[in-house]
Amino acid sequence: WGPMPVNVALSSGRPESWFVALAARSLWLLARHPVWAAVLAALAGLTRFQAIAVIVPVMVAAWVRPNRLTTRLAVTAIAPLGLLAFLGLVAHRTGRLDGWLAVQQEWQSVSDWGASKVRFLHEHLLHGPPIFQVAAWTIVAACLLFVASLVLRLPWPLNMYSGLLLAGVIAQASYHPHSMRFLLMAFPLVFPLAAWGRRLPTWLAAGILLGLCVASAAFQSGLWPNQIDF
Repeated sequence: WGPMPVNVALSSGRPESWFVALAARSLWLLARHPVWAAVLAALAGLTRFQAIAVIVPVMVAAWVRPNRLTTRLAVTAIAPLGLLAFLGLVAHRTGRLDGWLAVQQEWQSVSDWGASKVRFLHEHLLHGPPIFQVAAWTIVAACLLFVASLVLRLPWPLNMYSGLLLAGVIAQASYHPHSMRFLLMAFPLVFPLAAWGRRLPTWLAAGILLGLCVASAAFQSGLWPNQIDF
């Protein structure tokens, strides 16, 4: 997961690092401590709107697993609190109930259900600036890894989490290179690679990881001279 493109965003003051830490721990606690998982999902909701990808599997799991009714109700009430507070604050600051949507429209961050992403991939998989090509291949790799996660039958909350984040990236009609940063949060997508890496000799796995780290560092070091900020 570390050598993914633009992982420097995790140490740049953006909320992705907090989001991933909270989301990972929430999904980890989901089976044994659903209420604590809901608390962490609520905290994740204070960082990004994409916390819905954590909140949904936490709430669904509370109802499909053999939990007490009080536990189910508590999880359902707690998990979305952070996101609701986040949306409420934006609504208060903008003076309108749909404040978050209004801000997204001002930034031209809207959804067209994947039409723009398809055009972006068609135009930049093999052509265009290197950053666009890397972004296009990152999106393709994420889709393939999601299919691999389904084939390997990873726990369904992980697949639901990754699937919701991936769907949000594909649906976005703009900021295509930023897909690399958004996909950092979908950390379970690398689990199929981890499963494959376990079958390799240690020296070969270490060599591959080292090569990926060098390639990622070289790519990201080339972004700053061109004033490309993620």
